[in-house]
Amino acid sequence: YKENETKSGTAQAISADGIADPELIANYRFATEANDGYAGDVNVNFTPEIMDAEVGEAVSSTEVGADGEVGNGGHKASISASYGRTMDNITYRVSAGADWSDDAEAKDHTDGTAKRNIKYDSKTDYRIGVDGQYRVNDQISIDAGYEMVIADDADYTGVGATAKTKVSGGDNNIISLGVNYNIDPNKIVVSLGMTRDDIDNSKSTATSGTVTTTNYDTNTNYTVSLKYRF
Repeated sequence: YKENETKSGTAQAISADGIADPELIANYRFATEANDGYAGDVNVNFTPEIMDAEVGEAVSSTEVGADGEVGNGGHKASISASYGRTMDNITYRVSAGADWSDDAEAKDHTDGTAKRNIKYDSKTDYRIGVDGQYRVNDQISIDAGYEMVIADDADYTGVGATAKTKVSGGDNNIISLGVNYNIDPNKIVVSLGMTRDDIDNSKSTATSGTVTTTNYDTNTNYTVSLKYRF
């Protein structure tokens, strides 16, 4: 079961809920740490289109619209591979992957009456990254990572439209840092983390030639966690 909620301007929040499409996951380890500390994995995810996708209704600042459905509206799949090594004080890993979305369709009834469709073209985003950990001593370790997401064009045909709107840009750079303290080695760990998410501006080009630029704020999230191993 899944529930989403978004809000834009003065309208009421747009909600969607229901049973989400299932996700099938497979993992294959082609190298283990017993091989001089090297380890490698291949991961494959597939989400078939089973449930409907429907955009919730946005009415006004005082009236709540109908809920939508949380289905994807099309198939989705991803594949990724990682390879790294664990040594006495350092662990590092490099990774790469691709995320594919099939042609998708979502029902929309934001006009409050008729249900019409939004159509999305298939797209493939690519990811490359590197992360690692340096162990200062038995109690303190430092984590660092970087991932770049290369976004494909996200073209779509809007409600009531017959021509596509082309959307380009939106590449993403993600930097993460963390510090871990072992209160009781291999049993109790306190961690402080920071993730900085920097998304490039995207541009939407309508068939009329009108270009709309979307500017994204940089998001920085901080976390504090306590882990206990039984």
